[in-house]
Amino acid sequence: MKITKVNANNRKKALEIESPKGSYSLPYSKLKLKPSPRNKIKSVYVDSELGNEAITYVLDSGKEDSVHLDAF
Repeated sequence: MKITKVNANNRKKALEIESPKGSYSLPYSKLKLKPSPRNKIKSVYVDSELGNEAITYVLDSGKEDSVHLDAF
């Protein structure tokens, strides 16, 4: 299954993805690198290097991490 779209929802404090089988979300609290009010998510994208089966997010500090579809 491939991820088609990703969004960082700061109001709900969750990453939201869409795939052909439905929509899923993952709370920021479950991430390895947790965003904070001082270190927000700068960008998030579907990572084609990981076969479109994971997303990568980058924080304002420059640190980045990837989350596989199975975590959602």
